[in-house]
Amino acid sequence: MARGVLPGSNDISVGADADSITDRTKQLIQILHEKSPKTLFYFASIQEPLEKRERWDVVEAVNRRMEHDSHQAVNVGYIDLSTVLFDNRDSARENLFPDRLHFRPDSTADAKYSKLVRPILTEAWESATSLPKSNY
Repeated sequence: MARGVLPGSNDISVGADADSITDRTKQLIQILHEKSPKTLFYFASIQEPLEKRERWDVVEAVNRRMEHDSHQAVNVGYIDLSTVLFDNRDSARENLFPDRLHFRPDSTADAKYSKLVRPILTEAWESATSLPKSNY
């Protein structure tokens, strides 16, 4: 398992299973809540780049568990970023990834991520009391 602080894509690359990634993410959430119980934060879905296609089942399992858990937890939201990467669930936007992992420097992905994430964070910031529980 990757030794980084934040669980996610690199853990997928080194072969971690969904349970260990999810457990580490929950530990991080617990620490954040202990240190700053009123802080609002979001779990952004792990990306599914083409290079990791053989491990997409793990990515999907972690994302679905974290989405579910975010609806149960206090002040935790979930943002599904997959709409930026896929035209539909079976068709990855291969032109975004010159090396099958990282976005092209001139890719539209960052702008699309921003367009997706900005209104969610703006709404949370403006409400400043708790995360909205609608699905994103």
